[in-house]
Amino acid sequence: MHYCEEENLYLVTQCDSNSHHTVWGSTNYNDRGVTLLEILNSSNLEILNQGNDSTYCSARRLELNDIILGSFALLENLKGWEVSSEPSLLDRRHFLFTLEGTLQVCLIMNPRCTNWDLF
Repeated sequence: MHYCEEENLYLVTQCDSNSHHTVWGSTNYNDRGVTLLEILNSSNLEILNQGNDSTYCSARRLELNDIILGSFALLENLKGWEVSSEPSLLDRRHFLFTLEGTLQVCLIMNPRCTNWDLF
């Protein structure tokens, strides 16, 4: 996040944080949600989710606790947001959206941060 701010780059990231907060449509809130909201309030990031479709679906509950975070400047370029109804073979649903305009894209995945024991 700080790198993107320093380099004047846009940032979009999926956040599977298990953070619940009514601000982004969860049915309740927890300590993680309160902490994440405090971080977002002091950053250049916005919650890009639109609507209140559940992103976590299990046999016991539906919840909106997966969020897409992005640079504030991307809000005007975000179009066609939806949570997919297609099966994902997981308990998470896919996000679909379009970013309009001319944006340079750089996908970064850091396998060193993966907990391979849990994977």
